[in-house]
Amino acid sequence: MKLSALSALSPLDGRYAAKVAALRPLLSEFGLMHRRVQVEIEWFIALSDAGFTEFKPLSEAARGLLRGLVLRFSEADAQAIKDIERTTNHDVKAVEYWLKSRFDSNPELRAAGEFVHFACTSEDINNTSHALMLQTARQEVLLPALDRLVDTLRSMAHSLADVPMGEQERAGILAGMERYVASERALGVPIDLVVRDSPKVARTIVEVATEIGADVIAMSTEGRSGVRRLLLGSVAEGVLRLADCPVLTVTPRLPQLEGDAPALDRVLCAVESLEHVESALRHAIALAEMSGARLTIAHIVRLPLELVAPDTTLSDQRLVKFREARVRIGREQTPVESATAGTARSH
Repeated sequence: MKLSALSALSPLDGRYAAKVAALRPLLSEFGLMHRRVQVEIEWFIALSDAGFTEFKPLSEAARGLLRGLVLRFSEADAQAIKDIERTTNHDVKAVEYWLKSRFDSNPELRAAGEFVHFACTSEDINNTSHALMLQTARQEVLLPALDRLVDTLRSMAHSLADVPMGEQERAGILAGMERYVASERALGVPIDLVVRDSPKVARTIVEVATEIGADVIAMSTEGRSGVRRLLLGSVAEGVLRLADCPVLTVTPRLPQLEGDAPALDRVLCAVESLEHVESALRHAIALAEMSGARLTIAHIVRLPLELVAPDTTLSDQRLVKFREARVRIGREQTPVESATAGTARSH
């Protein structure tokens, strides 16, 4: 039966043949033979440099001739190896014999021919060849294809950034939000729903907060880290930078709240910059007063790593600005603790 989309044993050689054509010379049996020849030749050259009395270092001309066999490896060469395999009944041994046959016209290589495949097993050659096949396919086909895909998606994102969402999509989002808040509305909680589309999510959140006169913005963080955080950024961080009102961020790792709102026993006000201590204290003290909680104020000072020692402490004089700010606010009746600690800057 002639090979066609109907007779192919795998869709890769059938309906998807055109899609994977670029991989065929790299991951087929031809590609495996090609890499076997490369590994055998590089091992042969390495043996010549190993210091054996019987095998002197090859000349530059001989090295060039050998590596040229790899660069110019053709389907005819692969077929010649396949023909030898009919006699040897061994694929790697056929490569060895083919390689030795190419030495006939070069006395230097012919004299060292018995060092081809010296001290190797077939698995030594095959394992390295498979690794080279995958590496080449990744570098020459897969990564360029992914780069083209990313470029296409980036272009589409920019060209479609100003296209508003469809009414059907907007209605679907609103319906989902309605289902989520239905039980809270039944208990008498006043809830308004807003759906916006914008390429600048953080800025739009702040715009909505300004429009409705929000006193606080509550939002979850997505918990990105590492490269994802570097590439995608953080909406929560953007809102924190742009908002004029307090922002309550909640990590997705927290368990779902059930029943009545939890009582607050302890509130921590963490301040890194003494310049902004008054603003943070004002809201932290108000929250502690409303909930009857005890307030702890912590100032975490970033220290250069080389200055940190096991007994590193900071002077209590740093608490002066906290006390001054508290006096200006005029809320001394709230129980407040103060703690100051030093921490090394992470790298």
